[in-house]
Order: sequence, then C-alpha cells, then structure tokens
Amino acid sequence: MPFMDGVETTRKIREMGVSTPFIALSSDDSEDTNKRFLEAGVTGFTSKPVSLKNVKKLVCQYAM
Repeated sequence: MPFMDGVETTRKIREMGVSTPFIALSSDDSEDTNKRFLEAGVTGFTSKPVSLKNVKKLVCQYAM
C-alpha cells in the first residue's frame, strides 16, 4: 500500500472501534511479521504462496 502498511492500517482501524475479523496475507512468513500483525489486531494470518485450503479455513473459522 502506498502510504501505510497492513499492520499500521489494521491498528488504525481497530482504534476506530471496528471489530470485523481481519485476515492478513503477507509474503513475509516470519514469526516477527506474524506477531506484529496479531498485536495490531489481525484476527488471522497466512503467507504467500496462497493456499486456497488455508484461506478457506481462515474465512470459515471467522465467518458468522
């Protein structure tokens, strides 16, 4: 994203009180990146290459 990354975007949206589940997708699958996303308020995290099975599992897990 041109002006802020997904972690910062998630943090700002959560600060506004939005509780919608967020699933982050990143090419960086390091534990540090996963931790940063979760601390910012992301509900679920998966990395590239995208696995349809993993994405489907996450969506089903958080869909209501």
